[in-house]
Amino acid sequence: MAIAQVPVVDPPKEELPVPTTSAPLKLTGWDHIAIVVPDLVEAERWYVDVLGAEVVGRYNWGGDMSHPVTPHEDIRLGKDVISLFHGDPTSSTPRLVHYAFNCRSMDELDTWKAHLESKGVAIRGPMAHPGFGAVSIYFEDPSGYRLEITNWLPDFETGKAEALKRGGGIMGGGRR
Repeated sequence: MAIAQVPVVDPPKEELPVPTTSAPLKLTGWDHIAIVVPDLVEAERWYVDVLGAEVVGRYNWGGDMSHPVTPHEDIRLGKDVISLFHGDPTSSTPRLVHYAFNCRSMDELDTWKAHLESKGVAIRGPMAHPGFGAVSIYFEDPSGYRLEITNWLPDFETGKAEALKRGGGIMGGGRR
């Protein structure tokens, strides 16, 4: 993965006040992090054998061909999920490597979207995920890290309806 040259700014030596938040809500924590691996079988075996991960689901590989998504899998370590996407980690598309937070409802997702936009943050979404009941908004932090806030609904059709109702689209094809 190529990293652009960026200026590194030294932190000030003098004491600074701790910032206060203008966020309208609190996120519930991580939903998942997503990384790219060149070999899903090898990665799955390593995370299960070495770190004790639990396989949560395989999508579009390993017997599950029903999801119209890029081959990947979700593994659980403790309470956290890591999505392992198939690809070249040295040249993967930016959307595959990201960090996702979870929120509790579509109303909260709407509130986060409005808040981020009020802060001048460019948003993509809300986007429904084919094959899943997830609806997400995507954005970047000031350092260029790809971030996501997602809400889980019962199924794809519900997620699609909610995303489209809000002027969003569907991952892999369709609006915003």
